[in-house]
This record gives sequence, C-alpha cells and structure tokens, in this order.
Amino acid sequence: MKLKVPFYYHIILFLGLFVTFYLWGIGVGKKYETFIFDKMLFLFSFSHLLAVFAIYTLNFYIFCPWLLNKKRFFFYLLTIPVSLLLFSGVRYVFEEIIIFEITGIHNYVEESREVGFYIRDNFFFGSPAVILSFFSYLFWQFQETQKQNQELLLENKKAEFQILKSQISPHFLFNTLNSFYSQLIGKDDEMASDVLVLSDLLRYVITETDKEEVLLSKEVQFIKNYIHLQQKRFEDQLYLIFSVNGDYTIEKILPSVLIHFI
Repeated sequence: MKLKVPFYYHIILFLGLFVTFYLWGIGVGKKYETFIFDKMLFLFSFSHLLAVFAIYTLNFYIFCPWLLNKKRFFFYLLTIPVSLLLFSGVRYVFEEIIIFEITGIHNYVEESREVGFYIRDNFFFGSPAVILSFFSYLFWQFQETQKQNQELLLENKKAEFQILKSQISPHFLFNTLNSFYSQLIGKDDEMASDVLVLSDLLRYVITETDKEEVLLSKEVQFIKNYIHLQQKRFEDQLYLIFSVNGDYTIEKILPSVLIHFI
C-alpha cells in the first residue's frame, strides 16, 4: 500500500516538536531566557532536529514501505542500527563540520568525539527518529486502510442500490402494464392484446439483451411483436411481409441482431 501523505505534514510535525522541546527549558527546565535563546544552543538544537528529520524521512518513505508492507519484520529490525549509524553520520556532518567551520565551536568535546563513544551516544539521540517514523507510518497506514474500506463499502452500497433500482424499475413497469391489461380485458380486447404485446417486447429488451446468446425463437417473437406495434402505429401506411421457415426452436443467436434488418 502506497501512502499519499503530504510532505508538509512532516515538516509541520517537526517544527511543532522543535518549538515545544526548545522552549521546554523555560517552563520546566527553569533555565534563563538568555541561555535558551543563545545562538549556539539554537544552532545545535536545529542541527539535531535536521538530523532526526533526515532519518525520519528515510525510514518513513523507504524502509517502512519497503519492508513493513511486505511483512519483512526481521529485515526491518536490521535497518534500525543502519538508521542510527546514518543519524550519527548526518549529525556529525552538521555539527562537527559545518557549524564548526562557521562558528569554530564543537558540540562535543574532543574526548566525546571519539568514534565509538560518539556512535553510542547518538544511538540514544537518534532513536526518536526511528520510533516516531515507525509509529507515524503505522498511523497513516491505518488511516489509508480505513479510507479504502470506507470507499469500498460506499462502492458496494452503490452497486447494491443500482441492482435494487434495476430490479424495481422493470417490476414496476410490468406490474403497471399488467394492471392496464387486467382493466382492458373484456372492455377492449384489442387494446388489451396490444398491451400484452408491448409487455412481452419490453421484457425481452430488459431481461434478454444483456445475455451473450438467446434462443432464436425468442428473437423471432421479439421481431413479431415489434412489427405488430409498428403496424398499429402507422395503421394502413405500413406494408411489410414477414415470414419464418424451418425449425428455429433450439437454435441460438446474438440478441437484438435481426431488428437491424427491419
């Protein structure tokens, strides 16, 4: 399942987290505002955020869809140390190379920049990127699944409604024609016979024309009914000779083919 999550959602999420945790020190940490708004603290906090965001994005858009969707959970677990190693590398580039070149200040003292310690330390600081991306992916996947289920349910309801509609309309039509026939019989037998012919013609059009093949006898009867109604329509102005030869009771034909020759 490919998630369609707008990228700016992630940006808004991380900006909100950055503001929340950056100002945490004022309300909870009780640090002085001059320290909270110190330039170096801001640079190192923001670089840490960028490193977390980079690994979050990598995990959300590559590792999770690639492995979790295919239920390769063991291989996904193997990507966690890879992600944390990448986090250590990205953070080192941001803080110990780029910011150092700009300000001349390291975030880690020289002893702490030893490779083994630096990686172990950043395994802890990088874990929120993996954890947050994992649960964020599961959340959006759940939302997408719910959306697809709702769309599928809606489509099923539409299909059921169309089926019900297609069943009600012919029944209503035929019941109406039968009602006319029962009222006309005995009063106007000719008109009643015409209503019966019309009912048979419409029943053939509605119930038989969607089939791949129909009995030739039904197709011939349909033609006879059509000719009968056309003769009623044009009265004495229509001259047509229609005859059928041979046994056509068991043969089959495509529906509504012969009508084109009339």
